[in-house]
Amino acid sequence: MKCLLRAPALMFFLTFLSMNVGFAADNVASSGDDPALEDQAGKQTPAMALAAEVSEIANFKMMSHSKKEKRIANAVRIAVVAATAYKDQAETVNIAAELAAAAAAAAPPFTDAIIHAVSFTPAVARIDGASGQIQAAADYAAAQTEKTPQVAVAGNAVEPGRTTATPTPPSSAENVVQAGPVEPAAVSGSQAPSAPPEKTAGSQPVETAATPPTIKEETKASIAENEAEQDRSNPWTLPKIDLGNNASLHFTADLGARYDDNIFLTRNGTVSDEILTETPGAVFQFGQNSLANGSLSYEESFLEYAHKSSSAQRLGTGTGDFGYGNERLDLKANADYEQFAQNQEGFFIPGQNVVVRRDQLDVGSSAEVHFTEKTSAGVGANYSDTHYQTPGLIDNKSYSWPVNLYYSIRPKVDLSAGFTQSEIKTPGSGPGSTQINSYYNIGARGDFTPKLSGGFSVGYTTSKITQTSNTDLLAFNGNFSYEMSPKTNLTLTGSRNFTAGPQGEQLKNTSFSLTASTAFSPRWQGNATLGYQNIAYPAPRTDNYVEGDVSATYIYSKNISATISYDLRHNASTVSTAEFLDNMLSLDVGLKY
Repeated sequence: MKCLLRAPALMFFLTFLSMNVGFAADNVASSGDDPALEDQAGKQTPAMALAAEVSEIANFKMMSHSKKEKRIANAVRIAVVAATAYKDQAETVNIAAELAAAAAAAAPPFTDAIIHAVSFTPAVARIDGASGQIQAAADYAAAQTEKTPQVAVAGNAVEPGRTTATPTPPSSAENVVQAGPVEPAAVSGSQAPSAPPEKTAGSQPVETAATPPTIKEETKASIAENEAEQDRSNPWTLPKIDLGNNASLHFTADLGARYDDNIFLTRNGTVSDEILTETPGAVFQFGQNSLANGSLSYEESFLEYAHKSSSAQRLGTGTGDFGYGNERLDLKANADYEQFAQNQEGFFIPGQNVVVRRDQLDVGSSAEVHFTEKTSAGVGANYSDTHYQTPGLIDNKSYSWPVNLYYSIRPKVDLSAGFTQSEIKTPGSGPGSTQINSYYNIGARGDFTPKLSGGFSVGYTTSKITQTSNTDLLAFNGNFSYEMSPKTNLTLTGSRNFTAGPQGEQLKNTSFSLTASTAFSPRWQGNATLGYQNIAYPAPRTDNYVEGDVSATYIYSKNISATISYDLRHNASTVSTAEFLDNMLSLDVGLKY
């Protein structure tokens, strides 16, 4: 067990050792101040450097299309974040359009990914209409590259698809921040792409953009008000404590009040109470502009029961994650620790007026290596520890080691074949002291359609419990996301496998959940979730659990938000004492600095 616990830490350490040259190069490449031409004679501009980097990735043969897309998007985000720091809105749009055009001209097949990466960079996403100008600039640059056999950048001839000319930012910072057709700016070099033909009678208007037109006089007066509105409508985007170009620190505080009409989840003699919570915390993020990135967070919750139905609680929650990726290797590691004082499905003692107190630790790590443009392999190690501080419940520890092979059948879709070995251990007095599960599976992942993405596996699991015969199960695991509209998304998750119950027993757990999230306006967001679980305990107990949750969030500013939610939980069971119905109404105010 000690070796498994050390595995994520060891992987974290080895990753940092392996980044010596590439990591430093990424930081240097993303440290430009302004993409304007600094030295036409000899020094590359950030736009030219980005074009060269994107072209190198696009032409690398030992990488799948989807991997190239991810790597290019990451390079573009880094360049835009570095170049637009501390710039006003007009400058930000000019710079972002120039970088998008440079990247799209260097790799036309990846234009859509480049547009998406630039448009969703925080500094750009805050600006109304910016995405339209980004798209027009990138589309025009990509089209010109595909038509022109050879172009010039700052007077240097290059191969098509490698680097290309990009529009020079205008000298005036007074530019309109809106979408729409605009004329491309002049390009340095004798072989700059020609401007699109003028509109003639009977022809359709052509949308091109490289730089926004001069701002109208009547628009100037609204800029300050528009920027203030953008701050209110984009929470959590600008940290108050900036630790340089590559790290930030936030302090958070949540104040909440919850009414629960069945604290103990009993069928009869229900007890209701109001719970007040205060939760201060902190979040540290690093590597936003690097291939290696991660975050650490911790918060402490103080719970008070208004009618003293249960004793006051002090609960801690800590999380950490780390990631590193290049064209050949993806590394990930995460750790979560959370203390709970709340009854929920599968974690309560039927018929007893007691709030279950438990501590949950989850640690995971994974590595994926890309062998060729279409093949890759992934391995992982996961550890989970559930410790009950409430007498009568049995702790458990679980370990799993997944191995998967991937083969790309389409630019954005991979097929997979995998095997996962897992063990669930409980103390010797538990009904299943050691449960060994083997999951053989096939599946797929990626962007199946322009609006549908996700991944799934389906297969066969065999389980062996100490001193008993084998049992088996048709198992699956998956999640899908569907974009109904630019502001509305649906997420479906499902799983079926063996787990361990709070009495140490083996469970067959089948679960599904469907979540819809939408943005009604820049200030209002909504969320609704419907979940279902079928939990098969050792005979004669089987539970069917249903939960529904709806919530609405009001965003006052980037520092303050408020959420109101309603949660309905119902459990139907073949054991009458395990049945319950519970309603919860919550109000939370979140603060971030």
